[in-house]
Amino acid sequence: MNSALTAQNQSRSNAIISIDPSSYEFEEEEPYADFVITNEGSDDLIITNMYFQGADADMFDFEGGDDTPITILSGEIHTFSVIYWGFEGPIIRRDRASAEIIIENNSSNAPQLSVALTATGGGFGLDEDGDGYDEVEDCDDTDPNINPGAYDIPDDGIDQDCDGEDATFNEENLNMDRYITLTVQQGEKISLDLFANADDTPIKIKSGDQEYKLTVGTSWTGFHDYTAEATTMTIYGDIENFDCAENEGNINSLDVSQNKILKILYCESNNLSSLDLSQNTALINLYCYDNNLSSLDVSQNTLLTELYCYNNNLSSLDLSQNTVLISLSCYNNNFTTATLDALYCSLPNRTGEDAEGVIEPIYDADSDNHDIVIATNKQNALDKNWRVRYHSNEDILETTGTYECATGIAGIEAADIEIYPNPVNDVLHIELAENNFSVEFYNIYGQQVLQIQNKCEVSVSDLPSGVYMLKITTEKGIFSHKFVKK
Repeated sequence: MNSALTAQNQSRSNAIISIDPSSYEFEEEEPYADFVITNEGSDDLIITNMYFQGADADMFDFEGGDDTPITILSGEIHTFSVIYWGFEGPIIRRDRASAEIIIENNSSNAPQLSVALTATGGGFGLDEDGDGYDEVEDCDDTDPNINPGAYDIPDDGIDQDCDGEDATFNEENLNMDRYITLTVQQGEKISLDLFANADDTPIKIKSGDQEYKLTVGTSWTGFHDYTAEATTMTIYGDIENFDCAENEGNINSLDVSQNKILKILYCESNNLSSLDLSQNTALINLYCYDNNLSSLDVSQNTLLTELYCYNNNLSSLDLSQNTVLISLSCYNNNFTTATLDALYCSLPNRTGEDAEGVIEPIYDADSDNHDIVIATNKQNALDKNWRVRYHSNEDILETTGTYECATGIAGIEAADIEIYPNPVNDVLHIELAENNFSVEFYNIYGQQVLQIQNKCEVSVSDLPSGVYMLKITTEKGIFSHKFVKK
């Protein structure tokens, strides 16, 4: 990596230049070196150019990259750092590397100064097997399947992950009734990080004929790659915290309904269009941002404290059951002003709590939906001890809306809406003056079972018999109504 810092030549000066050290040998675990240029003369010294020269010049670089011209006043100093990379393809070269630093300046006494650099011996390390770990880190640098990031095959007598012992696996204690299922791109590597609910917990990852057997404890394993031999991948066992983030298009769906002990779920930056959390009542933290979610029901997740669902396609979000929530980041969704007002009103009341809640309904002041957010009444959130801010941690400007949570309705009255028949067998009719509205249907457990947009006739024939709550959202406000499905 050759750095050349260029500038036009300046007029010559009687400045006297010196550098310390005048040569340097890089040794074990010391890939950085600091150099000091001193102007010992009476005139200003201007460094016009600095670069590396020699056969191994590409192995050295200026740390941070100084920009020339650099002016050093009389009696002053300038400090810069050099880093030794030493990479030659997959090999980290340990010795016999050399180059010079060339320093061009306006001094008539020494218009060009050179500093010798060498790298001999030490622990820069060879990576002979090309697995990304040098011989210092790698316990077998002749086998690319053995390194600190490798999957350790249990009970085969080989320590593949270099932790000092071969992995063991107790199949008898494996809980095959508790599992998480992913829909994945066949042939791709899926990166996962796991955390069990007890030490020495057996975990099995299965995709097609491929099986991985792990022993996981009560700390994160770190990300490891598991090859998808089929279009599904199932993780069996007592996983308490699960991280499948940033697999992007390689994970298309996630089913966590069979793992009811799940407390932390990181599933951001994938290709998820739906997420059923109705069985995960122990869930505390949910990071599902950067997906394609069009709806998200967290009504059963009453222990939820952190929710990061930004960069999705959500049109509504009800937090009325999440009474211990403290942090919500939900910007870049399809929220209207009315939806955000309803969201503020559904936030749990943190009045009297030591820590205020934080909600981020918008990324920054330049976001496309800025006018929508400014038209809300953020005072409803402030009154519950919630801070309404941009993602940058700056408070949102004063909003102009007048929506009041106390009424639950702003500008829309029950007389303006007619819903019939009730009870209903097949088709429910909704009549109202507004043309732009959304309708959500919830069962008695608070689970959203249906959502429509701008339709006045809704088929409910597929819904089980029972009592349902209908929530209609318009630009004027929100209207709720119960009905009975026969």
